[in-house]
Amino acid sequence: MKECELVKSSRTVNGREIEGPFYHVTKSTLREVSVVAVGADVCTNMKVTAKFNLSNNKIEGDNMSEENKKNVAADENTQPDPEKKAATTVEETDAQQKTAPKKEPKQAKAEAVPAAVTASATDVSATAKEAAVSAVKAERERVSAIQGICNGEFPEIEKQAIASGWTPEVVTKKVLETIRAERPAASVNISVKAKPEGGEMRKTLEAAMSLRCGVDADTLEKSYGAQTVEAGMKEMDMPLKQLLVECMKLDGIPYNRGFDNETIRAAFSSVSLPGILSNVANKKLLQSYEAQPVIATKLCSTGDLNDFKENDRFRLTDVGDLLPIAADGEIKDGGLIEETAKNQLETYGKKFCLTRKMIINDDLGAFMKVPTAMGNRAARLIDQLFFSRLLANPTQSDGKALFSNAHKNLLGGASSALSADSLKKAIQLFLDQVDADGQPIAVEPKYLLVPTALKHLAGQMPGATPAYQIMSIFDITRLIPNIISRKPKPQKGRKMKRLCPYFAYGSNLLPNRMFRRCPTAIACCPAVLNNYRLTERLYADVDYCPGSQVYGYLYFLRPADLAALDRYEGYPRTYKRYTVNVVLDDGTEYPALVYEMTEETKAARNGMAYPEEYRILCRNGARLRKIPNSFTRKRKQNHE
Repeated sequence: MKECELVKSSRTVNGREIEGPFYHVTKSTLREVSVVAVGADVCTNMKVTAKFNLSNNKIEGDNMSEENKKNVAADENTQPDPEKKAATTVEETDAQQKTAPKKEPKQAKAEAVPAAVTASATDVSATAKEAAVSAVKAERERVSAIQGICNGEFPEIEKQAIASGWTPEVVTKKVLETIRAERPAASVNISVKAKPEGGEMRKTLEAAMSLRCGVDADTLEKSYGAQTVEAGMKEMDMPLKQLLVECMKLDGIPYNRGFDNETIRAAFSSVSLPGILSNVANKKLLQSYEAQPVIATKLCSTGDLNDFKENDRFRLTDVGDLLPIAADGEIKDGGLIEETAKNQLETYGKKFCLTRKMIINDDLGAFMKVPTAMGNRAARLIDQLFFSRLLANPTQSDGKALFSNAHKNLLGGASSALSADSLKKAIQLFLDQVDADGQPIAVEPKYLLVPTALKHLAGQMPGATPAYQIMSIFDITRLIPNIISRKPKPQKGRKMKRLCPYFAYGSNLLPNRMFRRCPTAIACCPAVLNNYRLTERLYADVDYCPGSQVYGYLYFLRPADLAALDRYEGYPRTYKRYTVNVVLDDGTEYPALVYEMTEETKAARNGMAYPEEYRILCRNGARLRKIPNSFTRKRKQNHE
């Protein structure tokens, strides 16, 4: 293949409309043609134009036996001269063509024929006999060819072909049509693919890279399903070099054992690799966007536009109060006024790339910093656009500014500086606003919007913070609450003691595994168990060891979750449980339940390594929970 082009949409090639994506080969060198009974492409056919002729049963070759040579010589001596017969035949034909149109009497006709071209009865008989032999031979060859094509599998076609005088080419076409009609319909065109081969493998690779970048497993399950996410967890440690090779395999691109620039170019020419990286980056961008709080969406509604032109949006507002219905049932007419606002869509974006250095260094994290930052910027951009328009105090449909004395929503002057008194005045002014009928709008204020310089002052004003949620212009950083406040607030009538804190350090670090065992458990935060060490005894275990640390995660369990966890851990025979103090990420100590193997179990399992599948689950759980990974290959155990 010398020249090709990746077609992503559709294109007409050789009179056929082909849907993309596919590779259109525009220049290549034909090295081999294989002829098979049933072709893969129903729209392709081939006709063999070369043929092999036997003249007078003459066999050419150096390996001819002496007996065959004598037979061939005898045949040549007994057969008439072909040149004489050819001349006689041609002259007879010319004489017939000259005499036929004139229709003269027999005597005149006989005089017109020269005596030199009159053939003897022996020559005519020999020519007719030779023609008959040739015709019989050709018919036998035709019948034999038809029987060979049908091979006893298509008797009806064979019978009809022999009786109707079909050529072998016609019979072959009929047989192929019959075979294609009987086999199941399926697209076997290797040039046109609705999706790359190994679609499930491609999803698995996407899930693995997404998990590696920190995308939540529960979110991925909605897109790929639990089975694909589970498979992706086993591939989370796949380096970027191996990802490139796997994508080349999916698209059937040859690859070498070495890894160089040509390998990188070939991988990015595939359909799978750009698609996987793009989808992973988009998921990371969306996660970052949704994690960023946006003030504008709390203060205004969201609408839809059909195009990028400047659009006028209309809102109908009624005028006049409801009137009593008269005794005769007459209902008075009301009035409507139309308010308009102009809106226009804009597109914002930025492109980024995965560099050769990132691929070789296996630095996917550096690559994902870009979509993470872009997601944050996209959320902040919404606030910037909103506040730019809000602070510009735009003119409304009545010809007056949004904040104006005419609308009774503007408090100015020296007395408007932020204070408890000015806030009270502003609230009163807000409540005194009226609609087009002069009636109070009856809307309670909900948010206090202040610039970043006044946020601290607004929070200190007595009575202001509890009543109204304080926001800052352009300052959209959430205050990090106390780590213990992450526990869910109990419903009325329930006691907090019904939630049991549990410290997980093994395979329960993995969210899917933990929530499959304890569906109503509540994830809290990373935690550290001091003066204990992690020990490898077929499965994870802890031992008391002053100065050591075990990294894990804190959950809160309901009674049903605790009972289910006891069954899974084999409490009290395989594991025992007790309460320890764990340290949270803000330095706070908090009591939590921990499971430790019983003495009998430890004695039976000492020195036994983790199963590889279990090690992978624990390692992936540690990565998802963003805690140090203690589940590498088996280390030497210190039992001092």
